[in-house]
Amino acid sequence: MNVIVHGAQSDAAAWEPVKALLSEPTEVPERRGRNGVPLPAGYSLRTEVDDLHAVLDRLERTTLIGHSYGGLIALLTAQERDDLEALVLYEPAIGLNTVAVEAFGNALAGGDRDLALEVMVTRIAGERSFRDTDPEGWLAAQEMLETTWEELKQADGYRYAPPKLRVPVTVVVGERTDRIFGPAARDIVLDTGGRLVTLRGEGHIAHVTNPALLAATIEGRSTTLDA
Repeated sequence: MNVIVHGAQSDAAAWEPVKALLSEPTEVPERRGRNGVPLPAGYSLRTEVDDLHAVLDRLERTTLIGHSYGGLIALLTAQERDDLEALVLYEPAIGLNTVAVEAFGNALAGGDRDLALEVMVTRIAGERSFRDTDPEGWLAAQEMLETTWEELKQADGYRYAPPKLRVPVTVVVGERTDRIFGPAARDIVLDTGGRLVTLRGEGHIAHVTNPALLAATIEGRSTTLDA
């Protein structure tokens, strides 16, 4: 059984292409702050971890997969469990560019939603093609910015400490976004004895741009990877 924790500025539906390609049954819980479900008062990373525990508690033999902010949530949750089969982290949101996070918040507070999304996509996530390739999606994505801001503040406030894990770990980075997410990924691999995998030609959103490669990576059978 797979459980995928999606990232900020995203939702469960974005992972349907990957889910469809995985051989094991896969659940992608919709996190709060989306589709009419607001973030609660006092929202924190603890909120997310508790929500994820509630999902995992009703499942068995789970491979936990987390992307970006969802990767951070998955990492924290995995440290509190001893019943996972494996942990796969795709560019976990650790060690974010604080200046860029502040720029996002300033743009949003000033009412410039277009600039806020541009900061998120280009400076925080390192993806520069979204606006040109999917202009309708660009406009739709602006509806999620308030939730993204709350999530970014949580990720930016997290201070990495070597995780204590009792599960095999794979950390995935995109070749094009290694400069942003690679340092934290390598720290996790070093501290856990895990495996580092690079997605050739991909960046932070391979679940959108190359779901077949990402699904194969999750299942450990891709032939187009650099370790």
